[in-house]
Amino acid sequence: EECAAAGAKVNEMERQAKSQLKELVASLPIPAKFEVRFGRAADEIVLQAKEDKVDLLVMGSHGRSGLSHLLVGSVAESVVRHAPCPVLVVRK
Repeated sequence: EECAAAGAKVNEMERQAKSQLKELVASLPIPAKFEVRFGRAADEIVLQAKEDKVDLLVMGSHGRSGLSHLLVGSVAESVVRHAPCPVLVVRK
């Protein structure tokens, strides 16, 4: 029962994310698309960039440093290291 409830919750979260992203993309002044993927964020971003033959990735960063960065890691840093294209990181 717990697994079924967790699966239903994930499905609902995915539906909500897709709905919100669809609205956001429609409001942009440039052509854009979105994907909802599951996995380690940095790995999925790099895989998507390779699949789509992306010219440039633009992503945000929280700008963590020190112990917080060491414990949590940095998605942006991993993407910069492994992306098949240039990455522009915008600090929050």
